[in-house]
Amino acid sequence: MELRWDETLTADEVRGNMDKANFAEDFRDELLEMGYSFTLVAHDDFSWTLASPSCIIEVSFERYNSDSVTLEIGEANQRKEPMSLLLLRFLVGADYLQSEGQALAGYYATVFVRFFSNLLNGDFSIRKDYEQIEDEFFDLLFETIDLPEKHPIKRKITRFDISWMQDIRAQRRR
Repeated sequence: MELRWDETLTADEVRGNMDKANFAEDFRDELLEMGYSFTLVAHDDFSWTLASPSCIIEVSFERYNSDSVTLEIGEANQRKEPMSLLLLRFLVGADYLQSEGQALAGYYATVFVRFFSNLLNGDFSIRKDYEQIEDEFFDLLFETIDLPEKHPIKRKITRFDISWMQDIRAQRRR
């Protein structure tokens, strides 16, 4: 699995040859069912923006590894870079994992509504905490890139188990 600086899924997790535009549309529709209305803007065959008056959500797929999807959220005015969902999940302890048979779009909509309704409503006060840990987070993430696929830390990352950071810190102390 190729890791990125943001939340990325493998082909198995995306469920094979998913139509990327359908994922973006389904994600928008799932959020709508949960009370959040977004306009979907396609940038190209690999990226979309879901926009509301309160925030934007960037949906993008790897160009050369098209089975990976990335989600980031930012202020509606887009004055600052959007924030990585994986790092945000660490900050709030959002270790909710996709359940068997749960559609990926529904899973992500649930994560956003359950843990980040403040962001969906335009409250980005978490940005200060995000920026304080951002460098360490990505430094630690880069340390995991060369770990074997079956390594417990790598498995935690692919399952979005946020305790991987504590594991890598403990491994550093050894």
